[in-house]
Amino acid sequence: SLAAFDDRRKQKLEQECNFYWPCRHQCGKDYENIACPRYWEEISEGICQAPMWYEGPCATAVATGSSSVQRQEMASRCGASWPCVQTCEPDYETLPCPTGWIENDGHCDAPTLGRRQRSEE
Repeated sequence: SLAAFDDRRKQKLEQECNFYWPCRHQCGKDYENIACPRYWEEISEGICQAPMWYEGPCATAVATGSSSVQRQEMASRCGASWPCVQTCEPDYETLPCPTGWIENDGHCDAPTLGRRQRSEE
């Protein structure tokens, strides 16, 4: 179970498997310099692709806008979080599972692989 792993092993899994634990502390968001929410990928200028485990209210490909205000609105509307201005310190102790995973009786269940295919323009 991932929940039983020590911090060093969780950190190694983050690097090898491309999933992440939430940040330990709230932080100022970098809407000015970062085009996409945390874990999302910019697939073309101003268009960001959600991670495979995203199950929020928006499409999996979203125009984020170019201003801080537009990006904050997108984050709020889509339930996405922008990267911190400062470095994120992962919270391995409080939350036993990576972002998007579900804790189930002491085990971490991976997100489903199904994704919505529609895009938002």
